[in-house]
Amino acid sequence: MKMLKTLMLLMLFAPAAYPAAYPAAYPAAYPAAYPAAKAQSISCDTDYIVQRGDWLSKIAERAYGDTFAYQSIIDFNRGKITQPSKLYIGTSLYIPCENGEGRYDSILPDIPPLNSDKVKIVTGSNYPPYVGDNLPEGGYSSELVKRAMLSGGGTADFSIDVVSTWESQLDPMLSRGAYQLAYPWFKPDCGRINRLGDSSRWRCENLLFSDALHEVAVKFYTNQRKTNIRSQNDLRGLRICRPSGYFTHDLEVIGLTPKTYKRFAPETPTNCFEMLMANKADVVTLNADTAENVIETLGVRSKVTELIDLTTIQTLHVVAAKNRKGSKHIQRFNRGLKTITNNNIRKNVTNRHRQFL
Repeated sequence: MKMLKTLMLLMLFAPAAYPAAYPAAYPAAYPAAYPAAKAQSISCDTDYIVQRGDWLSKIAERAYGDTFAYQSIIDFNRGKITQPSKLYIGTSLYIPCENGEGRYDSILPDIPPLNSDKVKIVTGSNYPPYVGDNLPEGGYSSELVKRAMLSGGGTADFSIDVVSTWESQLDPMLSRGAYQLAYPWFKPDCGRINRLGDSSRWRCENLLFSDALHEVAVKFYTNQRKTNIRSQNDLRGLRICRPSGYFTHDLEVIGLTPKTYKRFAPETPTNCFEMLMANKADVVTLNADTAENVIETLGVRSKVTELIDLTTIQTLHVVAAKNRKGSKHIQRFNRGLKTITNNNIRKNVTNRHRQFL
């Protein structure tokens, strides 16, 4: 018994050198055992070590003066953040600079013209920072796809077409062989396919997914300064707004179906936040980069509250039809993505597009 008590004490006051087992918690939850990290500012272009009491929005506020501005930290620290409200003590996080300066501002090699239809790739439009006609190289995702395909295959034997109707990319364009690859698409939790709706299940059954192209915070917002929404179960029965055409697989896996909440699906993300401000919706849920742009444009930053306990990290991918040729193309892309990750081209691309995040 004495040995057991000693072990429990060691676990409770474990030093920050054990990141794999001891997540940092909200300081309010464990005030005695987990004192809050000091609130001094964090310099950019540095590696910050997560301390007790840290969570991602707090780190963003200390680095940028904005609790919402943590998507760029996720972008530069792939695989290290699984939930923004629960960070692991001792984790090293690179803090990028808002102006793009720092260790990843190197000049990138030029991308040659794409003049072959040997591998036909399709993407959508007007989804900044990932794809967009007015963005460098057609967007953040587009540049990564081009550089990964070049690194994985050695030649520019592919083309990229932009199609405005997103859903048609998967079926019929991809499913019937008009295109071999499409991007960027969110991946459902296919390991829990029994919980997914028809559209999400179709993706699991018919598509091959590349290694993750991006990790994206999907956030939940309310207009209540004091809220009782603390967990996923608290969303049941509420009026939740997510625009038409957006995925719902993250809601499906936690048991939120059309029978358990009221779904509003207006045409645009802006419509959702307008409904929130008019008290016609209780919660808006969107990917962080889109949501932050809308909040800034509408000037409602002081009127919305992020429910960070509900925020999840979802992943965007390149997809192919589930067949032998599709597998070959995904393997090539993954090989190239690994190459540009290892030589830091990927982080330099991320830095180039940071101003559009």
